[in-house]
Order: sequence, then structure tokens, then C-alpha cells
Amino acid sequence: MSVTCTTYAISQGESLEVPILVLVNGQPADLTNVQFYSTLKSDPNLADTDPTVIMIDWQEGSNPKSGLTKWKVPPARTQTMIVATWKGLIRAANVPGLPQMSDLVNAYIIVHEPVSSRIAPLVVTGP
Repeated sequence: MSVTCTTYAISQGESLEVPILVLVNGQPADLTNVQFYSTLKSDPNLADTDPTVIMIDWQEGSNPKSGLTKWKVPPARTQTMIVATWKGLIRAANVPGLPQMSDLVNAYIIVHEPVSSRIAPLVVTGP
């Protein structure tokens, strides 16, 4: 089994949607009754119980036999994330053909301030 590693850059207040295709032996996995778990940490050494850790859990319900799901971090969550490089981990439980709990994606999320708050207005004065 291989774990995908990826990096994303977003502004505070933006949504992040990451499609995930789960394959077992090269075929789309049946995600019926699969539970997905994710954590986002500004410091990878933080315990999952730390209040700053963001947890997003979900079950695929739209088309589970396609092997495709989507990890969504809504704007309300990213708005409160500090400017930093966050470490994300997405795991799944009960994927047929994989261990009971399997790591699927290791991600780095680079969170920065919105562009509008970083750009000072241009002031032009006449002669």
C-alpha cells in the first residue's frame, strides 16, 4: 500500500477541496461503510487532543463504489488557522482489502494571509 504525499497553499478563509481516489490492487475501492478521519496540525508534535488540532471526519455517501471521495476544509475552518505550514493526515477505516485503519494521504497545507490584507493601497498624489 502506498500513501500519497502532497502540498497545497491556501489563504485564510478559502475552502480547500481535495479529491481522493482510493485504489486497492489498481481498482477503485468500494467506500460503502468506510469512515474517513483527518487531522490538521500547525505543529506535527501536537497530540490529537490538543484544542488547536482541526479534525474533519466523514463518510462517502454520493457514489461509494467509485472509490472517489473528497476531503473538504471549509472557509470557516481555514479562517481561524494561523499562518503556518500545517501537517495533514487523512486515514480511512474499513476499506475492503486494506488494513483496518490505513493512512491514505500525508499533506502539507501552507496557510497564508489573504492577499487583500498583504497589499497596501497605492496612493497617488498629484503634482
